[in-house]
Amino acid sequence: MEKGSFAGGDGMNPLWLVELHRQWQAVRGRDAAGRSRAFSREWDALLNAAGIVSGEMKLVAVRELETLAAKGYLEIRRPARRRYLIEKVILPLSQEPWLRGLFGSAAPTELHARSLSELSAWMDQPHPLLPQLWRMWCQTLHSTFLNHRNHRPFYSHKPEANNSLLSLVFKLTARTWPDYTLVRDADVELGYHTKVIERCHSSLEDALSQLHGRPMTLESLGLIMTNSKLHFDGPLRLEFSDGTQHEAGNLRYGDWVTAADLDRAVRITTTAKRLLSVENSKTTFPKLIELNCHRDTLIVASSFPTTAIKLLLAKLSPSIPHHHFGDTDPAGYFILQKLRQLTMRPVQPLEMDWLPQLSSPQLTEYDHRVIPQLLATPDMGDCHQWLRTMLESGRKGKFEQETRDVTNVWKKLGT
Repeated sequence: MEKGSFAGGDGMNPLWLVELHRQWQAVRGRDAAGRSRAFSREWDALLNAAGIVSGEMKLVAVRELETLAAKGYLEIRRPARRRYLIEKVILPLSQEPWLRGLFGSAAPTELHARSLSELSAWMDQPHPLLPQLWRMWCQTLHSTFLNHRNHRPFYSHKPEANNSLLSLVFKLTARTWPDYTLVRDADVELGYHTKVIERCHSSLEDALSQLHGRPMTLESLGLIMTNSKLHFDGPLRLEFSDGTQHEAGNLRYGDWVTAADLDRAVRITTTAKRLLSVENSKTTFPKLIELNCHRDTLIVASSFPTTAIKLLLAKLSPSIPHHHFGDTDPAGYFILQKLRQLTMRPVQPLEMDWLPQLSSPQLTEYDHRVIPQLLATPDMGDCHQWLRTMLESGRKGKFEQETRDVTNVWKKLGT
């Protein structure tokens, strides 16, 4: 039988067989470790998934299935007392290569071997700025694949995608980028079509975090998607060298200012009594804005500090008390540490005491790397007890700030 054609058919694979292959590929086709049981599907459900609904189309599908079963490619399971019905279609283990060859899909062992080979090549590629870190990271990925495991965003059955992402990470980290470099300019500089970095944004930041062993963003490399913006609520005044100024704070439910305007401002002031940075901008931030009736708090949305946040903290008076309300998982405490490293003013954690929860997610490999780093730094001394307790529990605990009562948070702020 030629690849891509159905034996006994009209040169086209039946819709139900295409659907069977799709489902098998999703469940079994990428498993290099192999299975011990045959793959099977309910016949009626398979026909529905393939869009075969008319009586005539179903009769044709039955004849096609019976033809393949007679040749030994597939097996049919029928009810014991109604042998004219079809209950299941079964793909024997011995016929998986036939199905793979019919649709031209590569064997999982081949994909796995290619992924390992490409990782070995990247491991031996000398990195101009991070030689040891790069090699250790590639070794970790290689060991993970050897154990037939994935390490998101890298998957052992996707050698081409792995190679493309590793190449992009290597090129981005092999040079020092000027601050505020637009990612589309970086695309051109690296010889890509525009939007390559933008499309890989999430996967790139996951890979960068793996490489460095801590949360990393494109902005940490000096790259920005667009002109970074500060999302805030409360009074804020920007004064510029030409004598003009911009005063914000009259909008009741949040405002924006670009990093470019923050950068060109020669002076940034606020009449607020305090600064509150909030990690979750989608839920917690809007709830706290509603409580800011007296406009005496400058509230800013801040997960990993962006260019806009860095500029604000650099130009705002260090005498203004700064509180941070974030998640209490390792990444949340890491964000708190980064905020503290950006400013001379103390940054006080607000409602960031770690709380146990038996049903919470277990700490990841990344978490087990970050916690010791945080415990080793004196600037996080006030959080060490919580970090140790979390590490001993092996779980993230009740870490999401959405579980906290924002009314109590607001009262603790002293408003």
